[in-house]
Amino acid sequence: MTHTRHEALPESERDAFAAACREYQRPVDGFAVSWEEQYPDHGRVDHIERVVTVQALGVPSEPVTYDAGPGTHWIDGFTADLAAGVFDPPGLE
Repeated sequence: MTHTRHEALPESERDAFAAACREYQRPVDGFAVSWEEQYPDHGRVDHIERVVTVQALGVPSEPVTYDAGPGTHWIDGFTADLAAGVFDPPGLE
């Protein structure tokens, strides 16, 4: 199942995403956020595989995919990428 829009993220993830955007002075709505949940095969007991993909809007950039797992730990990777300028427009230093 694929979901889109940061507003549809679980509340803890939505709040952490917004906090990371504020910290790096980026608008929350300046990103397309989607995620996909892959459930185990029928009858198999296992955890749900989950990935979150983020792409900056309005700038030429590649989407970045994070292994989401349970909780908000993918935000650490997103925050590190914000700090590294991964989502900045080309030529911005």
